[in-house]
This record gives sequence, C-alpha cells and structure tokens, in this order.
Amino acid sequence: RIAKIIDERVEKHPDRLISIGSCVEALILSILTGSHTLYRVVDSLRQWDLSLVFGEELEAEDFNDVSPQR
Repeated sequence: RIAKIIDERVEKHPDRLISIGSCVEALILSILTGSHTLYRVVDSLRQWDLSLVFGEELEAEDFNDVSPQR
C-alpha cells in the first residue's frame, strides 16, 4: 500500500486525524476517478466505502482541507 510506504518515512504528528499516506491515497483515488481539482476531493470520496478502502473508520469529510493540519 502507498500509505504504508509513505507513513513509514513520514512521522505522524500526534494532532493529525489522518496520516499523510492516507491523504495521498485519497488524492490518488480522487484523480483516478476523474476529479482533478483539490477542492472536490471530499465530493469524489463520498461515493466510496472509505472504511473498506482505508481499513479504518473514516468519512469523506475527514479529508477536508483542515483535517490534515490537525
């Protein structure tokens, strides 16, 4: 998995809700499904079962532009 490779190399900040690797995977998924605009990533993720895709309980809104900064 891409997230695992990235997360092994980038230390997770304790305030982050989502790992950097998961954010990168979400961006890739969004791009591969046709959304090439960052502000629409959350919209494109709503169609997926993110718990199945990421292996943890996540909602599309967790990937908004504020969450990666937490």
